Amino acid sequence: MKRVFFVLIVSSIIWSCERDECCADSEIELKGKFSYTILGCDNSANLELSCTAWIKIIDYVEALVLPFGDVAYYYSYNVSGDVLTLRPIPVSSLSFNYNFKIINASTLEDIDNGDIYTKE
Repeated sequence: MKRVFFVLIVSSIIWSCERDECCADSEIELKGKFSYTILGCDNSANLELSCTAWIKIIDYVEALVLPFGDVAYYYSYNVSGDVLTLRPIPVSSLSFNYNFKIINASTLEDIDNGDIYTKE
């Protein structure tokens, strides 16, 4: 009986350590505005184009995205592990999803191109 109890204790310790090492922190607060600015960008010829893209996480289901322009769009989002996925609202054939790796509570990395978005 002691042996079974010991095996259960050791197994639970090993399982909990592995889970902490491999998975994103579920307590990270993403609510807020994350931005990325293109270095050396000059938009003086066309002020409608922005040198900064940003994502504003509004609540637990909705975000506002400005993708280097002058119009922001609503997106729904979900977090799976350490990946933040943004999907347009409403879904259309002209829009696409964004996928970010959650580095920490103040940093997101665009999985497609490696751009780093920091929390303001």
